[in-house]
Amino acid sequence: MSPEYSSKDALALTESDETARTSCCQTNTERRRQTCKRVVWSLLVGQTLALLLAASGTCTALLSHWNFSLPFAQNLPYYLLLLLVYNSTRLSVQFQHNKNRSVLVEHAHLRREPRQSNDSCLNRWVVYVSIGVILVHSIWATMTAYAYTNMTSIQLLDCLGIPTAMLLSFLILRHQYLWTHYVGAVVCIAGAGLMIGADFLAANKAVGPDTNESIINDVKTNVVIGDILALIGGILYGAYSVLQEYAILKYGAVNSLANVSLVTSVLCGFYCATMEHGKLTELLTMHTLSGKVVPAKAGICLAGYVCAAFTLDSLMAFTITWVSAVTINLSLLTADIYGLIVGIFVFQLTFHYSLGLVRLPSTCLFSQLTFMVSSWGYSCSNLRFITFTLLPLHA
Repeated sequence: MSPEYSSKDALALTESDETARTSCCQTNTERRRQTCKRVVWSLLVGQTLALLLAASGTCTALLSHWNFSLPFAQNLPYYLLLLLVYNSTRLSVQFQHNKNRSVLVEHAHLRREPRQSNDSCLNRWVVYVSIGVILVHSIWATMTAYAYTNMTSIQLLDCLGIPTAMLLSFLILRHQYLWTHYVGAVVCIAGAGLMIGADFLAANKAVGPDTNESIINDVKTNVVIGDILALIGGILYGAYSVLQEYAILKYGAVNSLANVSLVTSVLCGFYCATMEHGKLTELLTMHTLSGKVVPAKAGICLAGYVCAAFTLDSLMAFTITWVSAVTINLSLLTADIYGLIVGIFVFQLTFHYSLGLVRLPSTCLFSQLTFMVSSWGYSCSNLRFITFTLLPLHA
């Protein structure tokens, strides 16, 4: 009887082990499937954002090329569109909630209140005003840089937004990073310095050997000013993206966009009225800026910029809570490739073809290796910017 009993126990144990192994395999398979799904969605969202950023940058570069250099006037329609759409959306939702007070809506309202109970109205508006001020000055610095340096340099120098976003997300959101992220942040900072030095040296070739020394110095000064403005814009944008993630997590995407757009519209309107009033008057009455004719097609470019910027901000706001600000800043680096293509075919920029050919496949290689070795998987494509920062392009 005992041997029979033992064999039954052994059989039961074997079946139990098989069941446990099968369950474990299914769990691991499901986890991998979910991770892959998240990776794919993150890549799709990131590349869509990068395309939108490249489109807005191209429109800004074209406007600057056509003498339309009014950063605040260019952004005011974009802020007003955000204000109109998201405040209308919020009012519509509130009206529907007040009109149809169902049990589900009441429960949803009760669930939202604890999230905001510890935050006074003053605290919320301090966050919104901070985000709005940082965003307005970030975009102003980046757009002003287009008057001094080329599109490719600007889009490469904005990589400093990544270490900024990493630092602030660690301090504010308590995000943790791997050693590869810190290495990447150091490479970003070093690459930005190399980019400024390369632009400074490239200024000699841009003006030619027989050019007057004072003109060469002016060109070098303009290039350095443009690069510094691009760096400031990138740093401020990194700070903006982290604060935006914080606000959306606490107050929701629609509320954040509605209130921040109110701040940016008021601030940008004030700057536009005080700093660009004379140029706007000249543009509207004589269709010129600083005595140079602004073509009618600049209006089409302005509309394209507004649409691209509006879509970029909207998509980012509704995806930042599950993608994170750092990942979005990493994904936006792909806009450098699109900016390079535009620079070559639209603005006739030249670059070293051997470096360009190495850069593209190595970018993909670093992305794939990081996906394989990182525990974050979906959010650690940061090593791809190594080739962008160490091998800068020149006009």
